[in-house]
Amino acid sequence: MSKIENIVFDIGNVLMKWNPEGIYKTLFDKDDYYDHPLSNIVGGEVWLEMDKGTIELNTAIEKLSELYKPYGREIDKFIREAPHYIYPLTKSVECALKYKENGYNIFLLSNFPEYAFKIIRSKYDFFNQFHGEIISFNVKAIKPNRDIYEILLSEYNLEPENTLFIDDIKENIAAAEKLNIKGLHLTKDTDLNLELKSIIGF
Repeated sequence: MSKIENIVFDIGNVLMKWNPEGIYKTLFDKDDYYDHPLSNIVGGEVWLEMDKGTIELNTAIEKLSELYKPYGREIDKFIREAPHYIYPLTKSVECALKYKENGYNIFLLSNFPEYAFKIIRSKYDFFNQFHGEIISFNVKAIKPNRDIYEILLSEYNLEPENTLFIDDIKENIAAAEKLNIKGLHLTKDTDLNLELKSIIGF
């Protein structure tokens, strides 16, 4: 088995908490998220266009507000304010930095729209501790499409057999594994420290 030298982290629900239902409840003090168009908008076609950097924030909001006219104000508020409710998962961030301190290369690979990533990156210094980052809007590619993983490997000259990718979505892990990148599917019940220790031995 090849030795892991590079550890690649997704952001949402790996290093930072992303809970659109909870954000919706906080913003509007309502419990009907799954009856609201936002439950389909998050992760939907226009949302993925923002992730890919092929549609700007204001254009996306206008498009969605037109599609769901009675909900336009809520859609606008949610999309603009959601990044301010994405918080670090402290233990996971500390885990990542611990591996860096012990000689591992750590990277970010995540789907994120430009406006949202700029907000969270400006708020939290830990982003500056990573050796590199591939964020979807910057490269016009999104997980689980093969090209974003190829960009990661090429940009940082990584050997896939020596690289571990951690994500909360199985489909994204499966796509990485097709390129011989080792995958770790992180769930809400997964202890990142224990899983990494079992894989890396440290």
